[in-house]
Amino acid sequence: MFSAKCFIAGVMLVSLHVTGFELTGQSTRAASAPRHVEDAYCDSVGAHVVYDDGRRFVKKARHNERCSDLRISDDKRAVGWLMTSEARAERDGKVVQRWTQSDLFVNGSQVKYDGDALYEWRFHNGGRQVVLEAGLTCLVFFGPAEA
Repeated sequence: MFSAKCFIAGVMLVSLHVTGFELTGQSTRAASAPRHVEDAYCDSVGAHVVYDDGRRFVKKARHNERCSDLRISDDKRAVGWLMTSEARAERDGKVVQRWTQSDLFVNGSQVKYDGDALYEWRFHNGGRQVVLEAGLTCLVFFGPAEA
């Protein structure tokens, strides 16, 4: 026998508040052209982003974490990736289920969402928004049925 506890996932739209210009100084309020992503990739260190103005950004992966699913928006002003690690559920001291836990990062900042699992994500509206599907995991317990 087994029992399953499943929950429905939800879809969420997150605005990135990307403007047409970046301020170069608070006092001068001078605007410069926005930077664009020239190259981006994942490796064993983490996520790497290279901008057209020569700047580089590295988000290092923590222990037992890896970078994956890196995407650049259509307008090349946003880059997103997942930092994935293994999560597990225990019952009576034994591991009963394992799943992949994913943290979504866009332009170096973590996008918070409700739920244990991120099922899908993509850029929307030319890169000014992120659409994601997240929810709780479905845990399946093998053994006597629960009342």
